[in-house]
Amino acid sequence: MKWGLKVNNDLVIDRLSTLENNEATIPILTKYDPAHPITKGFSARTLFPLSSSVEVVTPLYSGVAVTPLAFTSEFPGSWAERDLAGIANGRAEFDKGDLKGPITIVAVAERITDKAQEKDSRVAAIGNDTFTRNAYQGQTANMNFLLNVVGWLSHGEGLV
Repeated sequence: MKWGLKVNNDLVIDRLSTLENNEATIPILTKYDPAHPITKGFSARTLFPLSSSVEVVTPLYSGVAVTPLAFTSEFPGSWAERDLAGIANGRAEFDKGDLKGPITIVAVAERITDKAQEKDSRVAAIGNDTFTRNAYQGQTANMNFLLNVVGWLSHGEGLV
């Protein structure tokens, strides 16, 4: 938690995904942080099936900067459903306790040091791993997004 990232025990619902013949549990993301090296200039759509929300929390380690990167649509189009039993029974409605969209699905944190020769530490929190599967590669930029994250985590900004 000191990195400021928390993956919640919920399921992101995006009703706007159903307009593109996808399930509401497969959010289609097109909103990204425009300034971060991972997502700067990134405008392609990505699919994040069965995702949990990622929250920025405190307290943080000293010198840590947290950046939410990828977001769902605005509420009422999307929310993070906390009633997992209700979902299992075919019911997903926005209720008290659920988080209103836009929901963060990917966020990163970086520890900045004072020493120029010392590399900073970096971590990423992603609401699922399903987005990396082959089923989602043909119609989206999921793999490009993943490679951007890995390139940034490994300090290989030239790869992003």
